[in-house]
Amino acid sequence: MRPDDVLRGPGEDMDGTTMPIDADLQALDAELDTAGIQARQMLYGRSQPTRYFSVDLRSRLVGGYAAGMAAPAALDVMVPAGQMRGSRLRPELEAGESWAPTPLAPRIARRPPPATMPRARWATFAAAALTLAVAVGALGAGLGWLRPVPPSESSSPSTSLAPVVILPDESAVPGPVASAGPSEGPAATAKPDPTPRPTRTPKPTDKPDPTQPPVLSMSLAAKPCPGGVVLDWSKPSPAVGHYHVLRSLGGEVPATYPAPGTTEIDSATSWNAGVTDGFDADVAGGQSATYRAFAFDADDHVMAFSPMKTVSTAAALSLGTLGSTDNGDGASITVAWSNPGVPEACFSYGKLVVSTEDPNPSYLEGSRHIAVIGDPSATGAWVEVPADLHGQHVWMRYQMIRSTSLGKFVVGSTDVAYVLLP
Repeated sequence: MRPDDVLRGPGEDMDGTTMPIDADLQALDAELDTAGIQARQMLYGRSQPTRYFSVDLRSRLVGGYAAGMAAPAALDVMVPAGQMRGSRLRPELEAGESWAPTPLAPRIARRPPPATMPRARWATFAAAALTLAVAVGALGAGLGWLRPVPPSESSSPSTSLAPVVILPDESAVPGPVASAGPSEGPAATAKPDPTPRPTRTPKPTDKPDPTQPPVLSMSLAAKPCPGGVVLDWSKPSPAVGHYHVLRSLGGEVPATYPAPGTTEIDSATSWNAGVTDGFDADVAGGQSATYRAFAFDADDHVMAFSPMKTVSTAAALSLGTLGSTDNGDGASITVAWSNPGVPEACFSYGKLVVSTEDPNPSYLEGSRHIAVIGDPSATGAWVEVPADLHGQHVWMRYQMIRSTSLGKFVVGSTDVAYVLLP
């Protein structure tokens, strides 16, 4: 209804008078329209309102107005109760349930009737206007889908209303129940995460050969002696197959086998896992030699290597001229030599060697010996002549020997003497 609409009452045929709808009726229509909007908002907000919410509300307003009309004694025309009932009202309304008057009813009740209209005509006009307003409001509620949806309501036809199920809890303490309000609008769509960058697959670490054992550590000792270097190393594992020792003169020995610029020492190469010492007698005295030992498994893979050891080599000692004296018993002689002294670690024993054919006899070359000396500081010895050498000329020499598991080398030696044995 618009403010300039005119509602004609039942007494119009009698005197032809009309009355515009006043401000109170306009306020009532605005209140009814607001109630209709709230009802639709509750419907779209998934609160499941009562089907006849707008009808009940309008019935409440009409009942409040009727109650207000009955208060003044001057208003002797009231809207019959039957006009407020209908087939669309709730059962409790039809059973006579009373509703509280609206805030508009007291103002209407306190207004004096217009002076230009009889009381009965004014009351009849008001009742007709309210009846028409209720009808229009009910029609608007029933055809609410024709009205535009408020901005706060969701207009998506695919939105489904989820039923609200309330389970009774007898043990819970009763309290105020929060009513569901109108929907705040469509839920914000979650912003998809940006496509993650593909992670770089780490390069697989090269796996060692399954037959290649991990490289272990081993020790190495290098003892410089006159005439050679004594080498001792440790046994890193019971699975050792053999050992090799490399040498470098004036340089380093890399931790690889074979190593360029190095020499493999035959007298320090052991194919027996239990042998852990050797020597090097192929270096002239006064040179610097660096060594490194390697251990190998049965498949000839390096399984351990030692740190480098560097030593200064020394030449074999000269024990001077060998002297020989016949003892006069026809069976023995006395020999003598000079001895500058050697460390005990460089001495294993002394040999007095003879040869009837080789003018340069040597114990290391297989020459025969006729005496063994056990004292590294000895300078002479009494020697019994073998029976098969009596009355023969022999070449004779005394040598100091350092022996290892892999061979021997000469620490010191006398000059060769040509002697007639008794």
